Amino acid sequence: MTRPAVVLALLAASLAPERLHALATEQLGNKPIGPGWGFGPQLLEAVNVEERVYWHEVNGNPTFFFKGGPREVNLAIRRFMAIPHDKREIVLLPGPGATQTFDRKPVAYDWSLHVPMGFYFGGDSEVADNRAVLTIHINAPVPPAPTDPAAVRKWVADLGSDDFKTRERASKELTALGPSAAKMLREALAGAKTAEARDRLEKVLAGVTGAITLDVLDLPKDVPVVGLEALLERSRKELGNKAPDVRGYAVSCLVHGLAAAEEVLPDLERLLKTETAEYPLRCATSSATFLGEAAKPLLPLLQAHLKSKDENVRNAAQYAIDAIEKAEPKPVPEAEAKARAALRKEIRKFVVERDKKQK
Repeated sequence: MTRPAVVLALLAASLAPERLHALATEQLGNKPIGPGWGFGPQLLEAVNVEERVYWHEVNGNPTFFFKGGPREVNLAIRRFMAIPHDKREIVLLPGPGATQTFDRKPVAYDWSLHVPMGFYFGGDSEVADNRAVLTIHINAPVPPAPTDPAAVRKWVADLGSDDFKTRERASKELTALGPSAAKMLREALAGAKTAEARDRLEKVLAGVTGAITLDVLDLPKDVPVVGLEALLERSRKELGNKAPDVRGYAVSCLVHGLAAAEEVLPDLERLLKTETAEYPLRCATSSATFLGEAAKPLLPLLQAHLKSKDENVRNAAQYAIDAIEKAEPKPVPEAEAKARAALRKEIRKFVVERDKKQK
């Protein structure tokens, strides 16, 4: 199924802040999305929220981006579970989320939601776009436990005191502890019996931390949760698929995660050396372009494809060469790289341990 181009043309007038690009639409901000898109009530409820910062659709296949804290992301998980779909999964990625508009304007976000519809890459391969996916970016490590849990429990209890000064002192003490008090505050919040108690706990908790960490997530037991390793493994597996379109889609998926360029360059190098079909070769050149200056080691292989008998391959290779040669270095600060690597390791351990408990 596909959305006729005439529908997009008719919608353009009513979507003033949006830009129309051929068979693609985008919108910055959280302007309500109407039922005319055919998204269904559960999906509309999930995306028509204050936290949405951007959305786009290509050939009727949408992705939505959001920014918020622990409370909001857990609400997003519950709304995600209400969306009807045969297959779904939650993806955990390290570090803050970042995308860009069609005009290359950067957009920061904390989680995204994708439900395949319209024209999308179907089938039963590992990289097929056949899952509803909630992708959550973990932007801080799990904080250490408080050194004096007994004192924390007392201050949490004092938040329910009838004495204003006692409540204020408890609030200040808990806020001073920072993220290490967050877990015990959330546990108390879950057991709060009155609206007043919940309100006090939520205010203190908001002041303690706004970071999305693994321990704040209320993940449903019956939904697969994966990290970057699983995404890379799927792509690498399907690089050997017999179908050229699957190999092409796999190489595109390979570079659009958060793996460092040096981690995926060997995969691109092998494909550029051995691939003969037009579509996966074009996808590989596009993936090289995406890596920018970091793809310079691939230039000799790309230059070899300028001799291809296929005009599309020659043109794609030339485009990639020009883009890579003009690209400027984008070094990642050492501290940022170390922090992202530590988060990736923490997510990997979390996913493995969760899988063991599920079995």
